[in-house]
Amino acid sequence: MQTLLAFVKIQSRQVESSVPFWQRATPVERARELREWVSQLPKNSPSLPDEAFSRDSIYEE
Repeated sequence: MQTLLAFVKIQSRQVESSVPFWQRATPVERARELREWVSQLPKNSPSLPDEAFSRDSIYEE
């Protein structure tokens, strides 16, 4: 019986790890993870120029 329980635990971990985080996490967990990720970004890197956000720069003529 213990062998069966150990097998089921291993299988459930494999299934859980195969499901992407964004599918199994709640909205609160996803928001917390995003904030945590953003907090690790460099704080002193240069920003994009305003032209990078214009619609004209997105579409080539």
